[in-house]
Amino acid sequence: MLMLIQQETAATPSLPWWVMYVVLLGLTYGTWRLTKLAWWGGCMTALMSWVILLAIAVLTFPDHVLLVLWLPIVPAIAWVVALRRHHRGVSPRAEIAARFPRRTGQLPPQVMHGQPSARAVTRAKVMLDRFAAGMPRNAAFVARVRYVSGLGEMSARPVDLFMGGGSLWVAPLTADPPPVPIPARDVLRVDVWPEPEGPPTLRVNWSPPGAEGTRDLVLAAMGSVPQNLVTPQLEAIAGVLGGLIRAETEAAELAAQAPTSFIPPPDRACPRCGETVPPGATACPRCALPLKED
Repeated sequence: MLMLIQQETAATPSLPWWVMYVVLLGLTYGTWRLTKLAWWGGCMTALMSWVILLAIAVLTFPDHVLLVLWLPIVPAIAWVVALRRHHRGVSPRAEIAARFPRRTGQLPPQVMHGQPSARAVTRAKVMLDRFAAGMPRNAAFVARVRYVSGLGEMSARPVDLFMGGGSLWVAPLTADPPPVPIPARDVLRVDVWPEPEGPPTLRVNWSPPGAEGTRDLVLAAMGSVPQNLVTPQLEAIAGVLGGLIRAETEAAELAAQAPTSFIPPPDRACPRCGETVPPGATACPRCALPLKED
């Protein structure tokens, strides 16, 4: 359509029609995306788009005043549509986070050096072996650290930490050995333990049921983490891990305290007229036939 309109223009346009087409699509899509992320960003983009499109429209269609005034409004329409969806609580951040968390939990970006993205972890082939070993498919990736000791015969190695199904999962990067679950209800403490020499370590303290004593899961920072970021990263992981464990424990407690659903007694029918008799009634509401209570 833009091509046909430009062909009907009497004056010689300074720009071809396809320039207007490409710029219009790009600015409209950019305004829509930025508005879904932040309304003020989309507002600024829509304002700049109006100025840019107005200038390009004048150079592309010098004889069509109405078209020149209408085309710059298209990004504003995209801004309104995206703003309404943003207020409904639907945004690209929410949609992506629901399927693939973009970062490891709520770890601050400034201490994320050396940590893989959650999307890369959840799409790895080893995840199939982890699921086969019992780890739930909706388990949330927390962080990648180096395991030191505390889990039976498992040797020191890099591991991924997950939270899901009411357990903390310590999953090695290989299929063997399988991930080890620690029930969230048994976790007593998660903190950063200072060491006399070298960087601190992350410790998960838990008490297995049956009065078997208290154990420690010792985790250290990966070798790719700079020394000045080891402590902040471990403290951030401890905070995220502690929050997820508390949330899992509270959810399990609420589920256990939830009252059982009431099952109403089955309906009775009058043996004379077949009318449904309400529970607790001693006579049929239609024919007044006396009934015995069940």
